[in-house]
Amino acid sequence: MSDLADAPIRRSTRLMSKQKGKDEDGESIAKKDTETSNKKRKKAHPSTDDTTAAMTSRLCLPNETLAKLHPQIWNPGYTKLHPPLNQQKARGNWEYDEEQSYSEYVEMANREPNAEGTGRFVLSSSRRTIGLLDLTTQEKKENAKGTAETNNKNRSSDSGHGVLENDRTSRLATFLEAYLGLSVSIRTGRAEGITLRTTKGGKRGCRIDDRKRGLSFPLSLLRESGRGGRCFVDVFSIFDVAVEYLRPTEYSLLVLMDVSLGEWLGDDVEDCNGEIQEVLGRACGDRVAVVNYLTSEANDIELFGTAAHELLHTMGLDHTTHWQCLMNPCYFEGRECMFLAPHNVRKLMNFLGEERNEQFVLKRYRLLMEKWWVVFDKSSPGASDNYNWLKQKVLLMEKFSC
Repeated sequence: MSDLADAPIRRSTRLMSKQKGKDEDGESIAKKDTETSNKKRKKAHPSTDDTTAAMTSRLCLPNETLAKLHPQIWNPGYTKLHPPLNQQKARGNWEYDEEQSYSEYVEMANREPNAEGTGRFVLSSSRRTIGLLDLTTQEKKENAKGTAETNNKNRSSDSGHGVLENDRTSRLATFLEAYLGLSVSIRTGRAEGITLRTTKGGKRGCRIDDRKRGLSFPLSLLRESGRGGRCFVDVFSIFDVAVEYLRPTEYSLLVLMDVSLGEWLGDDVEDCNGEIQEVLGRACGDRVAVVNYLTSEANDIELFGTAAHELLHTMGLDHTTHWQCLMNPCYFEGRECMFLAPHNVRKLMNFLGEERNEQFVLKRYRLLMEKWWVVFDKSSPGASDNYNWLKQKVLLMEKFSC
């Protein structure tokens, strides 16, 4: 693994990059952080004793009430499993922006992707997979063995008993398929002739070489001021390259790298006072995400959760700041919440075209239970707590759906 930096890292606290991508017709479009769009509306944090009203405003369409929703989406009995977020315990000091409601998410699909971030890409019959492009340094990966073809084959033949014996990437793919409801294809840079190269551990340069196309893409570096300041790869420069490798059959592409990732802290370089924020993962509006994959600072729960978090951003889901949820802007040390608040579950159903499927949510949770100990080791921090949450949720859903 490269040694660009060695310090605690956090999940990205913003949604999309301000970079130029291409729309469906190949035209250039400027992507913008959707959390700073929509007039930067602010709203007081709802009181914890008004959970029902807060949930109604986020979960329902204008003409709906919670009582109209199928029990798989909402029941008052689920309240204890979706507690409001305690701001004092939150890692990071994000403000309580008015978070994206289900109604707003539905409306986004009616608009083309745009510079304001008020439109989004939709799923299509020809574009229903997620690509995992592994650009980590192959020869230095102690726990990653085998080719992409072997890894995909091993996942398909898994018996469902015990943690997968092959590499972390296969376990990540298995988790994402169960969590997001889309098939996942593992791609390796080595097989595709794409190589991540660093000079002097990244302190003097970092680039992505494409041997088959005869191209080399230099990546921007961010350096902390002062002697001994750390160095990071600018995540936005990665997006400019990665978008070129998004296949027509893929809805999203997740790039796995083993370099420290960073961005300027602030909406613009001029506003950041030279401060750099290190991130574990980041997503952009062109359906591309990147994760610092082999960092020793993140366990499987944190890393796999961040991968799903960033991919959900590519699907149009914004951050959640009221409930404990995978879509919280930052992860919580030792107690990462791996599951979605009800309004985000409904957004996922809408995205997948499953809103009329009254068994979708329960089947999804049952599949996650089935795959949980195939993906995670019981000794992994947070794995047992999240599994117990999952088991309770399934029991309550079975009770209320009868």
